[in-house]
Amino acid sequence: MIDTLNAVFLFFDLSPKRQRFLERILDNMAPTTRKNKLVGLCKTRWVERHTCFDTFYDMYGYLCECLEAILDPYGYPDIYMDTWTGSWDQETRTKAQGLLASMCSSQTIIAFLVTKNALENVRPIASKLQKRDLDIYQAYGMIDQTKARIVTLRKDIEEEFSVWFEDATRLATLVGIPISAPRAPKSARQLHRLNAPSTTPKDLPNPPTLRAEIKEWQRFWNTKMPMESALSLNLVDCLDNADEDVFPNLNTLLRIGCILPVGSCEAERSFSCLRRLKTYLRNRMGENRLTGLALMNMNHDIDIDLDKVCQAFIQRHSRNMFAGCILYQ
Repeated sequence: MIDTLNAVFLFFDLSPKRQRFLERILDNMAPTTRKNKLVGLCKTRWVERHTCFDTFYDMYGYLCECLEAILDPYGYPDIYMDTWTGSWDQETRTKAQGLLASMCSSQTIIAFLVTKNALENVRPIASKLQKRDLDIYQAYGMIDQTKARIVTLRKDIEEEFSVWFEDATRLATLVGIPISAPRAPKSARQLHRLNAPSTTPKDLPNPPTLRAEIKEWQRFWNTKMPMESALSLNLVDCLDNADEDVFPNLNTLLRIGCILPVGSCEAERSFSCLRRLKTYLRNRMGENRLTGLALMNMNHDIDIDLDKVCQAFIQRHSRNMFAGCILYQ
């Protein structure tokens, strides 16, 4: 979804001709709107992200209409009048077709609405942290309030998501598509991932039985071991005990919990490491050597037995000149 928004923003921002055509669409279909230009997702200022989501939300239907007008000029005679002499090349039409298919996807719309509404909880502190008159005491207080709002949101997520889903349905109706669950191909053709386990676009595999599953889950652990000992287990251990046929909903929730990333420190370490290694003096370094040097740099605290490394290298590259070394070892 983030990649789609960035691609749509760049599609219009990098072309004055496309931007003028978007403004023409807005003047024709929404003459009272004040927004006529998209805002990109800033990588550093979180306040700009809220502005980007709000702008896309207000212009979502018009963006789809604009992309459809680029693909089908004869379907929009009011837009292509004598005063508009522009024509579109093949590259523009190809990009417009791909972006339209992505924006008119149920998964994109659901992800967009969930992200936009969930990030509303951090909008106040993101705006305040951009000011100069915020002291440390107020900042800590706002952080506590933000955490409390997120905790409340998690507790009431069923009710909140119902509202978000209605908004997503309205937005999907606006662009002329129904909200549907992801396509489930046949098991013989699905090689790289599992099918979506639910039969509807917003539910667990069997939501009505979730409460009964939780009670049975408690009885299961009380029988197997005391709950005090069970609390020391991690999610992976719990997933091993959650039979998919007995606990279908809990099995799905535990799978989601096991793959949710907690932080980005490892990725940031790798980015910093690559910035130090891949300099202009080493620009022609191969991929294998770069990966090896990056791993050695990031894991410099691990003790390496040089003798074992040399022995592995000698055995892997069996040359006559190494024969003496192998015998010596």
